[in-house]
Amino acid sequence: MERLCTRSEFIEQLNIFAVEDFLVDEGGGFLRHSVLPPEQLEPFLFVEPFAYTRNLIYNSSHFELMTVVWAPEQASPIHGHEGVSCRARVERGRLRFTNMENYPMPKPSKWKSPTETGS
Repeated sequence: MERLCTRSEFIEQLNIFAVEDFLVDEGGGFLRHSVLPPEQLEPFLFVEPFAYTRNLIYNSSHFELMTVVWAPEQASPIHGHEGVSCRARVERGRLRFTNMENYPMPKPSKWKSPTETGS
């Protein structure tokens, strides 16, 4: 069941979970079922036309809350979040996550760039 909450209530609850080290069961349920009114998210939905955009909503010593916005057909490069606990959800549209731990990484190429070969 979805629960409508203000941005302030959402952040207040996240701060409580932060003290509890973001317990998966409670925090995950909260993130799945809490809905922010669209007008409270709108100021944080800015997007650049050529790259995904990170818009900071809240920052503390325990966590950051942000929107990450992609225009249609945009992608982000393969990257990691080592040492960071991340939670994500899709507010609008669709998003495909790929866990690269499940894919073998290609071996480095023996090809050299023109600057490396002196050309």
